[in-house]
Amino acid sequence: MTAAARAVEAAVRTQELKTARIGAHMRAGGSLIVAIWLMIENGWPDGLILQFAPVLVAANGYLNDWLMRHGHGGLWWILAHPLIDAGAVVLAILTENPFAGLHPTAAIRLQFDNVVYMYLIVALHAATYRPLRVLAAGVATAIAWTAAHLYVWSLPGVTREFEARLVGVTDPATFNAILTDPNLLSPGNLAKNVILLLLVAGFLAFVVQRARRLIFEQAEAARQRANLARYFPPAVADEMARAERPLDQARTQPVAVVFVDVIGFTGLSERLAPEQLIGLLRDLQGRLSREVFEHGGTLEKFTGDGLMATFGTPEPGPLDASNALTCAGAMTRSVGHWNRERRALGLEPVRIGVGLHHGPVVLGNIGDRNRLEFAVLGDTVNVASRLERLTRELGAEICVSDDLIEQVRRESGADWAEIGHFRPASDQRLKGRGDPIGVWTLAAANDDVEAGP
Repeated sequence: MTAAARAVEAAVRTQELKTARIGAHMRAGGSLIVAIWLMIENGWPDGLILQFAPVLVAANGYLNDWLMRHGHGGLWWILAHPLIDAGAVVLAILTENPFAGLHPTAAIRLQFDNVVYMYLIVALHAATYRPLRVLAAGVATAIAWTAAHLYVWSLPGVTREFEARLVGVTDPATFNAILTDPNLLSPGNLAKNVILLLLVAGFLAFVVQRARRLIFEQAEAARQRANLARYFPPAVADEMARAERPLDQARTQPVAVVFVDVIGFTGLSERLAPEQLIGLLRDLQGRLSREVFEHGGTLEKFTGDGLMATFGTPEPGPLDASNALTCAGAMTRSVGHWNRERRALGLEPVRIGVGLHHGPVVLGNIGDRNRLEFAVLGDTVNVASRLERLTRELGAEICVSDDLIEQVRRESGADWAEIGHFRPASDQRLKGRGDPIGVWTLAAANDDVEAGP
């Protein structure tokens, strides 16, 4: 079983345990209503002897809940559980009531509409969301109801020749006398009830199986959405979760790419204990990823002590470059405020470098059927990474390509306030590229606290 399948199975198992607890409470509530009705219908103290049946059915529900939570309910319990319920009902029907002044025959008690309690038992087991348990409830109630009839037929004076006695009868008085015989128990009536119990159980098992499949599908959808939400903004994750196969088709489109890295991370690694270093990275990457999502970006990956984000994936938008530039400024401000908190605690401040570029990239899934990864590839990604490294040479917090600035001007206007924080630098030659590239920078603040525009 794959990890994904195990995750879905665990989610369904959690739902089953919740359902078992809810089912136990439902049984208790239903049993209380039945107990009250039995007292009203039979009066005091006649109805007192009948109370053991609803009490036993309620207790059986909590026993099932306990067994499921502790992993003790095997195949034997699947049939034993409804048999206890059905047995309690049959005993309540056939038990001679010592408090009653009148004593109807056992045949009459089975000929009443008491079989409806068997259908209630089947319905209770439908709440387990296990089709096998529902079928077992149908079989158990059919067995218990048949056993009750066989027992009554073994009593002296009871006849089961109901259909045979009606053959050739034309006199209404004789016909009615046969129908009202207190010792007559009909095999045809038993067969009808057994068939109906099994049919109802079968239909409910089918419905439960469908509902169970829906639970699996919902659990899988929730797992997939949770995975998508690690990389994409919530709205995009929802849209992609609804799509059939949103990322399989490779394509090329313009994207704004952002790289962020910690400046001087090697020195930090030497000075900090391992748990302190991991804690620092978690805090930093948590802050940075929140800014990515809040500005409509996609978190592509964490790069050890930083991250890569894109704006315009999986689908391009009208303000991708503008959002990327705003996000970069928000990141530096967030780190500046974080440094204020770190200084108050006597901790060393953290400096980051941010590189941004806009241009065409290739989007698509890479990997094999065992592990796929959504990838953003191309020269635009390489340039953004080189610009992030360039922040150290230029003493800047943010380095932005001229291509991204031009795209921002097209999106938001040449006088957009965010652009005003940046200053053009001389053209820069980047490693691996022949032609120099125009660069804009945001100088590192003297005070790490208030870094950023």
